[in-house]
Amino acid sequence: MIVSTINVNGIRAAVRERSPENRGLLHWLSRTEADAVCLQETRADDGQLAEALAPALADGWHLASACPNTKGRCGVAVLSRTPFTDIRIGLAATEFADHGRYVEVDVDGPAGPVTVGSVYVHTGEAGTERQVEKERFMAALGKRMAELTADGREAVICGDWNIAHTESDIKAWKANVKKAGFLPSERRWLTELIESGWVDV
Repeated sequence: MIVSTINVNGIRAAVRERSPENRGLLHWLSRTEADAVCLQETRADDGQLAEALAPALADGWHLASACPNTKGRCGVAVLSRTPFTDIRIGLAATEFADHGRYVEVDVDGPAGPVTVGSVYVHTGEAGTERQVEKERFMAALGKRMAELTADGREAVICGDWNIAHTESDIKAWKANVKKAGFLPSERRWLTELIESGWVDV
């Protein structure tokens, strides 16, 4: 099973054909071998998302999305070639139920059921409430990922994590050790996820 992930930075801009060399997301979807595609920062409501992706949906792609409660912000989605057997929007923490930052679906994979999640983690800002909110979201996401591991199911969580894990993942790492996205607590959280059995690909 092939799963791709893309931060589209606005779905309506992403589907636009700009030139013969840059034909947009719809052209890519018509040619990709991916079985599922995770999208982040769709920045659209359900109607706008369905309208932007209408040609892909007509071609047989299935769509699940978590749209943001704030216009023009966030938004995540999963496209799948096979129908979903279940769709879950948001995390158990009610604070993030309608932020448009997490959606997961179950699909039938070649070897059985597979859960595919699309996540958009906060950017954060060290020493501010934005960072505190990001860390609450990370805790809720970590809890959900632990539940998936405990269930023993096959799962892939794709997305824009807004965290660089190691020194080789970021330019000028020494200048960023006190900045959101490379804080020791954020990097430790990723390490703990990997140590719990998740594989970073």
